[in-house]
Amino acid sequence: MIGEDNQSFGVNNTLVPGLSQEYIRVLPTLAPDFTNPKAIAYKLEFGETVAELAQPQDDPVYVELHAKYLGALLYDNETRASHKLFRIASIQFVRSFSKNRHTCWEATCEPVFYCSASGAYLVPQDKKVEGSNVIIATALVGYALTEYPSGMEGEPAYLPWVDNYIAFFKNVVEPSCSLASLPAPCTPLQPQRPSRRRKIASSGDAEFQIPAS
Repeated sequence: MIGEDNQSFGVNNTLVPGLSQEYIRVLPTLAPDFTNPKAIAYKLEFGETVAELAQPQDDPVYVELHAKYLGALLYDNETRASHKLFRIASIQFVRSFSKNRHTCWEATCEPVFYCSASGAYLVPQDKKVEGSNVIIATALVGYALTEYPSGMEGEPAYLPWVDNYIAFFKNVVEPSCSLASLPAPCTPLQPQRPSRRRKIASSGDAEFQIPAS
């Protein structure tokens, strides 16, 4: 067993082919030639059963929220903060041990701005760790998607705020990016200045431009 552990770090994958054993300790068979075949078969069956039961499973609420919200853009039109435009970067479970706040699933959002040059929504450089694409923790904002007012054993209550902010972005901000709070790298849409030239119609169908008086 010591030799086995030195080679495999205490992990034996030979008994359960195709199943990950990185989180399960399965004792090796020391002398297969002198072990009862039934015992080997029972051990193999036992290892497969344990491995199957130990496979991690995603929470169904997480699966639902992840599929619906990950990557969505939202505009918080109710906050007093200067930056209001965000993209949902991950869905996280936030356990609360306070009576004033319920346990919830949270949409963790990264700040973005609309770049008119590329037509993409980008994270401002000053919100990233220098020299990397890692977002500074203090720049992230969390919005509760569901909460458990009756405790973890109860049904989750779905909250409307993120849906409202996503709808506001789609209906108001996206059609006119000038309404968004844009950082310096993006130039908001500006009203067109009056032209210094005006058109007049000449005889015939042609048009000519002359300086405006």
